[in-house]
Amino acid sequence: MYGIDRIRQRLGSELGVSDWVAFEQAEVQSFADLADDDQFIHVDSERATGTRFGGTIVHGFFVVSYFVSMIRQVGGMPGDVDMVINYGFDRLRMISPIPVGSRVRGRFTVSSCLEKQRGKTLIKYDVKIEVDGSEKPAIVACWLLMYLTS
Repeated sequence: MYGIDRIRQRLGSELGVSDWVAFEQAEVQSFADLADDDQFIHVDSERATGTRFGGTIVHGFFVVSYFVSMIRQVGGMPGDVDMVINYGFDRLRMISPIPVGSRVRGRFTVSSCLEKQRGKTLIKYDVKIEVDGSEKPAIVACWLLMYLTS
């Protein structure tokens, strides 16, 4: 297991790229039910086919909810910290739609590292969500995580 120093050493460079994950209609429907966001573009395949997207698309916030899983895969949850707290976003943009059935992955770059006080380190990640087969990212974000150590 590696530590938070590995993340600090990656300042200004890519921490890693997550595995691909696919979002299928049943999962999108479950998220729609949970989030109470049943806009037809997400849940009605027949109606969505007639839109500019040509079919249903994944909720942006559903994909954002996968950030934790993705960053864990690339080493953003080191073993030498007591806790990692989601500190929010400086920027979050949903640039292009993700068709249901598409595969996406997260690319994480360490953009800043600030020692707030002893035992509290704020790390800012530039996150890009890529869609398999597309050159344009679906989501770009500036995500803040607070790492707490004893």
